Amino acid sequence: MGRACSAHGRQRPHAEWNANTLASAFNVSESTLRRRVEGCGNTLARLVREVRLETALSLLQTTELPVGEVAQRCGWDSHSRFSAAFQERWSVAPIVVRARLKESAQALTENG
Repeated sequence: MGRACSAHGRQRPHAEWNANTLASAFNVSESTLRRRVEGCGNTLARLVREVRLETALSLLQTTELPVGEVAQRCGWDSHSRFSAAFQERWSVAPIVVRARLKESAQALTENG
């Protein structure tokens, strides 16, 4: 279930991923979806949030998109709420991930 959720969510992490939408994406009823997710000790909201945060990390590491745009592409309306959620999950601010990426690229350029 987790991998399938990730595959669908990464295609459109900003979408409104509610129980009905997710159930349709997986071709199951809402009650079946909830039962399966809860049976794994999780919630739909937590799964959607995790996919969005993983997608955000990937975008910060592989693109030069501004942090605010990454936040929007991953479903956050608020840059500050995104930053707080990102830091809570990864123990580092998104701006730090971006700065480290630039430092690494600069080091490769200077040493290459």
